[in-house]
Amino acid sequence: METRSFSKLGILGGAGTAGAGAETSGPATVARGGVVRLRRQVVLARVARGLPLLTDAQQTQVARESYTYAALSLLWLLRLGALPNPQSLVALDDDTRASVDAMRTLLTNGEAPPHAIIRPATQDKKCYELLRDVLQRLNANGSAAQLVGLVADQRCNNEHARAVVTFLGQSTHFPTGAARLHLESGATLWFAAVLHNKRFYTTSDPTEKPFCLVLRP
Repeated sequence: METRSFSKLGILGGAGTAGAGAETSGPATVARGGVVRLRRQVVLARVARGLPLLTDAQQTQVARESYTYAALSLLWLLRLGALPNPQSLVALDDDTRASVDAMRTLLTNGEAPPHAIIRPATQDKKCYELLRDVLQRLNANGSAAQLVGLVADQRCNNEHARAVVTFLGQSTHFPTGAARLHLESGATLWFAAVLHNKRFYTTSDPTEKPFCLVLRP
């Protein structure tokens, strides 16, 4: 997985991509295209630094596979009506663009209900306990827990709309809008981070990926 999946989609933590799939033109479209190209260059540069022995084509493939893996991981976590079973997610893995487009369209169209958290495709007992505790926790008003949002790769540049927080031992900027929503509702806010998976270089396990997705409530 890699950070381009979150930044390019711009759908996590209220980043706002209204009208997903709609055809638009003009300065805004040109600006978005420039941002996408810049993010692509940044991602490929980071992959090149991390995997310097690979060819350009291989580095690009790593980025694409990581992009797909991130999208599928989040789709698996969220119960969406258009993807009723795991087989649909597996099928999406055959096409990077399909998985990314599906994720962008479904989430920007509001198909992630407050009760969307489900068990992920893992037998990790700690993960089960974490999700159970989150869903059973009462909100400030005494009602059952619900999901406020999922925040990932949101580096807010506006000094008046950001707060400095510590996440996984590192300081980062966090948009205050989602934090305010969490405080006012008492509902759960999930943080997502894409980390470099160093085990990838020391194991022959084909299921290992060069990046891993970390979720924290």
